[in-house]
Amino acid sequence: MSNMLCPHCHKPINPAKLLKTQDKETKECIVCGKSFTGSKKSKFCSNACRCKAYQRKKKVKALSL
Repeated sequence: MSNMLCPHCHKPINPAKLLKTQDKETKECIVCGKSFTGSKKSKFCSNACRCKAYQRKKKVKALSL
């Protein structure tokens, strides 16, 4: 294991985590349609859109009961 250090704080860097942070792509938010850069798993451009999607999901679930 290499001994990589952060150039800012000089703490050891986990190489696997470093690769994960570099794995970004341009996507479209499923709530507002805005284009954003995020990880492969991300679906929302912001926390506000994530909350909006949750509220919609919760409302649909309540109506179906």
